[in-house]
Amino acid sequence: MINPTRALVILAVMLHFAPLSARAQQPAQGRSIRGRAQYSTGGSVAWIIIRLLSSRNESVTVAVTNYEGEFSFNDLADTSYIVVVAAPDYQIMTERVEFTARAGAGATSNVEFTLLPDNAPQLSPSRASFTQNVPKAARDVYDRAMKLGQAGRKQVATTMLQEAIKIFPNYFDAHFALSSELIKAGRMNEAIAELEQSSRINPKDDRVYQTFGVLLMKQGKFNIAAALFAEAARFNPTEPMHPLLRASALMDYVSVLNTSQAASITTAERERALVEAERNLIVANEKSNKQLAVVHIQMARLYQKKGERERAADALEQYLLTNPGATDAAEIRDIIRKLRTPSGQAAPP
Repeated sequence: MINPTRALVILAVMLHFAPLSARAQQPAQGRSIRGRAQYSTGGSVAWIIIRLLSSRNESVTVAVTNYEGEFSFNDLADTSYIVVVAAPDYQIMTERVEFTARAGAGATSNVEFTLLPDNAPQLSPSRASFTQNVPKAARDVYDRAMKLGQAGRKQVATTMLQEAIKIFPNYFDAHFALSSELIKAGRMNEAIAELEQSSRINPKDDRVYQTFGVLLMKQGKFNIAAALFAEAARFNPTEPMHPLLRASALMDYVSVLNTSQAASITTAERERALVEAERNLIVANEKSNKQLAVVHIQMARLYQKKGERERAADALEQYLLTNPGATDAAEIRDIIRKLRTPSGQAAPP
């Protein structure tokens, strides 16, 4: 079984590395694995976490695919590895890579993956069950901390969560709740440490990956955040917020690309990000049984980025139909009028 425990720790380190395209140009100091992943239904497996395991199924490192589904692992010392590709709603694929003992620095192995849809039925709820025998003293402190946090006493709640962890160091709920409080307080490095602990204790909880993704969005790491939201969706495929957040991260990534000077590269990357964002919004809409009104706001945002003003207006109208009591209805109607007004003309009152 693939153990994702170290993924968050490794990704935190990855944030200090150069993008994949830049790393690929650096001279190899050891063996390398380069690969590409695509869907059998078409399109590249973009912005997804790829895991590299040792021959003993132990985590070595991770990579994030680029917009073409490409990834690489460099500076490898051993001769045997397992590459694991996993994307939401698709079957996990693995491939063993063997280097000859004589292959030295600069040796490269290339791998290709074509992912097949996972047609297994999804049960609800699908979050993996996880229970702990928490000492009563730690549970009591945790409960008080949660009540204080809900009452707005954030600093005291944070201190009490830390106290609960001292009593029971492997207290998942306390580590996870503490990470959320630290993010709200802007203490990002400490929050990452708590998320790492949460992942170590319960490596299959989708909320940990979602929270880490939100944290990275705050830091402007939109492509890696998108990959983490995909991981969250893998561990809880019935939750519509995961594809919704992935779509939002990719649209933010497009905004960053629009300021780039490398126009010849970013045009294709921008188009791929918008395609993937739209696909995820459709998935979010389906998984919510078309009840998640904010999906239509994000759809409108997507169509505006694509220059499709009529479709953006239609999406906003659908938002109002889905959410008839919206407090921002007047503002939304004003935006719709402006979107439906031809360029150069004044919007009707």
